[in-house]
Amino acid sequence: MNISKEVWFPINLCVDYKMNPGHVDGSIHLISEKSVDDLRRRVNEHSDVVVEPYQFKPNIVVEGVEAYEEDYMKQMVIGDDNTVSLTITKPCMRCKNTAYIYNKGKFDSYMEPFTTLREYRQRGPKGDAPFGMYASADTEGYINVGDTVRYS
Repeated sequence: MNISKEVWFPINLCVDYKMNPGHVDGSIHLISEKSVDDLRRRVNEHSDVVVEPYQFKPNIVVEGVEAYEEDYMKQMVIGDDNTVSLTITKPCMRCKNTAYIYNKGKFDSYMEPFTTLREYRQRGPKGDAPFGMYASADTEGYINVGDTVRYS
């Protein structure tokens, strides 16, 4: 799917965050709820491993887009008054650390959800799989849960 740069689609923001000048060179990580939901569904077909957004350490979680639609985003404007502008820079390549169970202090024995993610999203020679996108802040400002998010 390609998203036109000329057409903007409103979506909702799910996580509060502050954008500041330190967020440059793609240091903002964003994912969509539907992408997490899709990965969770795939993992839970054969495992009871919990799959939640926090495992991927996103700064922004958006709702209202299809699974993996963030892969095609180029620009994002957040806030009803277009407060913060982001440029989507590159995919976030995931590694085995997504399988680390923080409350147990160890890796999942089957390396989930990383194993499942690699089955259908693997790219590149290292076996990493993209999940989420990196973005750079073009403007400074605050974003909040419920802010309107527009993208192209």
